[in-house]
Amino acid sequence: MSIELYDPFEIIDVAIGREEMSVRIYADAQKIVKDAKSRQVLSRMQNEEMRHKKLLVQVKSSKDFGKLGKPAVSGKLPKVNVAKEKTLRKDATIKDILLFAIGHEERAIDYYSRYLDVFRGTSIGELFGRLKSEEEQHREQLELMLSKL
Repeated sequence: MSIELYDPFEIIDVAIGREEMSVRIYADAQKIVKDAKSRQVLSRMQNEEMRHKKLLVQVKSSKDFGKLGKPAVSGKLPKVNVAKEKTLRKDATIKDILLFAIGHEERAIDYYSRYLDVFRGTSIGELFGRLKSEEEQHREQLELMLSKL
């Protein structure tokens, strides 16, 4: 389902929800993966996603955030897909897990990218740019792990 988000609080809440989903994905993946090194990478990524959520919550509660009101943009904000994502199967292979996680990271990158221009020059824009970059690094790490299978 695609919806249009106009309110900065809604936009940040969806971002927080996406990071919570990322934490669950990496926690679930660690239970499935048998290789210790892969579990270590997934654990690190899970911790980074928890940090992302914390940063988003901090920005949302900042004084500057409350002053934003509705973003001043011409036209409508981009539609975003906020449909509930599938969960990992219990019998997922490492390849399934990596492909699933790569897709999730790509959707996070897309989400942050869609709002960069909208919030340019604000604390949200700065944070979204940083998170987009970190999600791109996650995707690259996952792709590297996949290439080594």
